[in-house]
Amino acid sequence: MKKVFFSAAMSLLLLAGFSSCKNDDPEPPKPPVVEDVLGSYSAENLALTVTGGTPGANPEVVLLQSDGKTKVRLTSVVPNNEDFTINDVTYSAVETKAYVSQISGTETSDLAGYTVEFAGTVDAEGKLTATVKLTEIPAAPIEDVASLQSTYKGQLVVNVNGNAFPGMEQRVYLDKGSKYTSNKSLAKLTIKNLSILDMEISQIQLNNLVVSQRGSVALIDSVGYAYNLPAPLSMKALIDVTGTIVDKTITLSLKIALVDDASMQIGVGFSGTAVTENTTAKLESLSVESPAIVKNFDPAKPSSTNTFTVLSNAKAEDLQIAPKATLGEGCTFASIETNIGGQTAEIKEGDKIDFSKFGEDDYVAYNVVAQDPNYTKRYILKVAVLPVAQDEYLFNDWVDGTSLNLDGTPIKEPKGWATSNGAANLIHLFDESMGLYPTYPDGSFKPLPVLQNGTDIARVGTLMTKGGNAFITFIPAVTAGTLFIGSFNVDMTNTLKSTRFGLPFVKTAFPKSFDVNWMYQPGTDYYITKGTKNADGSFTPEYKEDGTLYVLKPGETDKGSVAVVIYEVSDYEADYLDGTNLKTDARIAAIAVLEKSASSSFATESKTFEVKKAFDASKKYKIAIVFSSSAKGDSFEGGEDSELFVKSIKLNY
Repeated sequence: MKKVFFSAAMSLLLLAGFSSCKNDDPEPPKPPVVEDVLGSYSAENLALTVTGGTPGANPEVVLLQSDGKTKVRLTSVVPNNEDFTINDVTYSAVETKAYVSQISGTETSDLAGYTVEFAGTVDAEGKLTATVKLTEIPAAPIEDVASLQSTYKGQLVVNVNGNAFPGMEQRVYLDKGSKYTSNKSLAKLTIKNLSILDMEISQIQLNNLVVSQRGSVALIDSVGYAYNLPAPLSMKALIDVTGTIVDKTITLSLKIALVDDASMQIGVGFSGTAVTENTTAKLESLSVESPAIVKNFDPAKPSSTNTFTVLSNAKAEDLQIAPKATLGEGCTFASIETNIGGQTAEIKEGDKIDFSKFGEDDYVAYNVVAQDPNYTKRYILKVAVLPVAQDEYLFNDWVDGTSLNLDGTPIKEPKGWATSNGAANLIHLFDESMGLYPTYPDGSFKPLPVLQNGTDIARVGTLMTKGGNAFITFIPAVTAGTLFIGSFNVDMTNTLKSTRFGLPFVKTAFPKSFDVNWMYQPGTDYYITKGTKNADGSFTPEYKEDGTLYVLKPGETDKGSVAVVIYEVSDYEADYLDGTNLKTDARIAAIAVLEKSASSSFATESKTFEVKKAFDASKKYKIAIVFSSSAKGDSFEGGEDSELFVKSIKLNY
């Protein structure tokens, strides 16, 4: 029994001993896998050797996995590249005395400018020993910078002395340089509407930058570009420009150093993509519709300033108008505003506007922005009020005219009337050198043809220019003063065409007669201008041996006159009578002419109209009222210093 127990015990001891011996044998080391070495290596756990270039401070190597691939990211290793990634590396575990991890790979980047070869080993203690070989890729002048011509849209960031301001959406424009014809590698770079420290810079435009090419990458690299920054900075600067363009994507960096202010360093960074945008800020159409309009602009071709014309008697309700505007492709309204009496108010497109409140200087402004917001255009809409003829005129309201008296002060003219003073002023311009303007014996100048006489009287006089006419043929020897409703525009080739007679006549019938309150004093001597009056109303002078154009006509006494003529028109503004056809034109429908002989006091006289064509309500008419100090002034003859004085004229129906 004891023997059996001993044998069993021994067996157990042997078994235990066997088991104990088996557990003490070491297991073979397992090879590492790539996941074991992923991470960042720098400082004490990185031993790095770089050839072909100088790494930056504090280099770092990161082993990572992305998109199913093992990659190496090099930070502060490849010159001019903060980060460089080798996108596909090989990994292996190698057993020496112990297992180590080996990583290797090569990446060529035209953008970075290098081919980078990497080989490294991570040992059992987690230290990476690596070598990086850098081979720089040379750049060559780009073959044709026109291929890069585009608008690039993206984010622009400005920093001053290292302090960055919020980014803004902006466009950068790349175009051919001004010397492109001789060097196709030259580009022009433009940044519009740049803001620096809340100062709006109109634009920065750098011309003739050299662009090179490295594989598929275009490179902009210009150091010390001398540039005068526009207002409000208005300072000289040196600009370093670096950038790349890859697949229609641009990245730019501008370092701006002010020459006269070294304390301020300005940086501009931009990254954007090429876009195709409409740069024309355009109104395709602009229209106003109202029965009050007598002349309109072309709604399909709006210009910078668009004016429609209404008559002064237009109904107020017909001047409540909602203009219609159509924008060009991609365009928007920045604003629509009215400016009435200098007060600006913003309105919406399609709002009704009360044009009855508009004066000559008032307007509606349509501020249009193109799809590219750096391009804008302002369209102005104005209304012109064409006065209609009145039934009665008094001469008690005088205003400053556009011409000047001989002493340089504004000429007073009766409100609503035009005069021949502008022509007399023209004669006076030549006086100093040619002595044309008439003077009194004491050498003082005679008065202008049309002047205010008292508070309610218009004085119209005849001028006699006696010298130098042989050299300036557009100035006749006898110039009768003219006072009329209409407008005066000097025509040097045909002085009679300077007078544009008439205002719209908006009535239901012609007047039967008119009354005029006037007085007349003829000049003592009567002169005619020698020459021939041509069929077109122009005058061909004939000079006397002494070079003058005039001759005395003994026994002739001057008369004043007033002509009231109603005539048909198709356009109230474009159609008019002038000094060549006032009494003879085929469009005349009714006419009344009254001449005035010498008188010493004011008297009211009447004249009945001769109707040549029956009144037709479907037609447009204008009426001309023309006072002349010499009844034959249109033939350049009359009395020296003849004077006509007028208080009023009234139409009778």
